[in-house]
Amino acid sequence: MKAPFLFALGLLTAFSTGCVSNNSTQQTLVKSSENARVTTDDIDKLVNKKAVYIGNFGVTFVVQDSSSSKAESPMIRHNSGDYAKAHLVAKLSGVSDNTFQAITDQAYNTFVKDLEKKGYQVKNYADLQTNSLFKTMTKLSTPHFPSPQGLFQKMKGSKNMIAFAPSNMSLIYNFDAPYLGKFGELAEQLKTPVLSVNYKVHFAYFDKDADYKVDYIESVPLGSKSPQKTANLSASVSLGQGIQVVSGSKLIVMQDNGGTFNRNSSVTLKDPVVAIGAYGRNKDTTSDATKAANALSSALGMFSGRSSSTTEISITAEPKYYEFGANKVLNEATNRLVKALPMQN
Repeated sequence: MKAPFLFALGLLTAFSTGCVSNNSTQQTLVKSSENARVTTDDIDKLVNKKAVYIGNFGVTFVVQDSSSSKAESPMIRHNSGDYAKAHLVAKLSGVSDNTFQAITDQAYNTFVKDLEKKGYQVKNYADLQTNSLFKTMTKLSTPHFPSPQGLFQKMKGSKNMIAFAPSNMSLIYNFDAPYLGKFGELAEQLKTPVLSVNYKVHFAYFDKDADYKVDYIESVPLGSKSPQKTANLSASVSLGQGIQVVSGSKLIVMQDNGGTFNRNSSVTLKDPVVAIGAYGRNKDTTSDATKAANALSSALGMFSGRSSSTTEISITAEPKYYEFGANKVLNEATNRLVKALPMQN
């Protein structure tokens, strides 16, 4: 299984480059059959349920994340309590809300087309908007900033993620708050399954296992603004550029309010969908104060056997490259989820 944000000792030793080089094969598919894994729950309950509503569709973009690594070694003095810690704070910049919205709209359009190819009839969202029960459901203002939560740990502050619904749709549930009780009631009332889809898109990746290697310079011509082939879009820092739809992204189908004999079902990504490639520039933005603290910790560590360091890295993305990569992994994620649904005649 892929490890989407793998630091371990790599944080302490640092990677020499942050991503694949520009001479990587354009849009190469890697191990697709092995990695196209999803888990399903009672999906057969959708058999002969051709008409469906899409009640919620959300894409959450991670724009800041953080993780820590701890190494213990007998080479660090002789006390078993000796250790070295590394902490990395990573940020994404250069992508506007308009780009995030365009990616979300494209993902929604792809999802609808894939459903229709499987024989489903997607009913008019406007019908839901006039429904009295749907009107009582809490709508999240977009862009929405979910509770601060990284891939692995809670983070202080806010705005490390940003969520969007398709244009002209309301965001009701986001990736980290998937409770769908009222959708079950709505589905019972309408006698039609109601779907909720939530993806989370991350901007970094550390494992070698990926689904696509993308040469963005080759794939997304920017005219006079295109970087030269010799341009180095990565940097010698310990952050890998890779856009991914994370595991846990899910399609939920509600048909009733639940219970022992409920007719609800779901399809979930078991593995992330990852495109690695240089879509921007990495820059070490560690503040002087943090560097001073790192130096002090290192000096004290010579006596205590314990040290820690923090590195702050920013990826400044080329928006068109990021959009291309995000569309690619979202399209593949949608293909995997919808492929697991029963075909409708």
